[in-house]
Amino acid sequence: MALKQLSDGCRSVSISRRADAEKLADLRCRFHHVYPNLPIGERGLPCIVIKIADRSEPLSWRVCYTEINHDTPLSRKILLCLGEMEFI
Repeated sequence: MALKQLSDGCRSVSISRRADAEKLADLRCRFHHVYPNLPIGERGLPCIVIKIADRSEPLSWRVCYTEINHDTPLSRKILLCLGEMEFI
């Protein structure tokens, strides 16, 4: 898959907390369907670039997987970005 860089991260969408939670649950489910089907070599490659602390950081599929499985604050941003770019 091609690496896409977003100038200022993904756009934020204002929706209710319940709808937001449902959307994130759906994106998490979709991620867990896509990730196992990626070739092993592809998992180490960057898939998105996210702005973290005034720096743009490339994140590999593996890093995304770890963040999402541990439900970190960054996982929400990762899921929204991957969903917005239609990677998942």
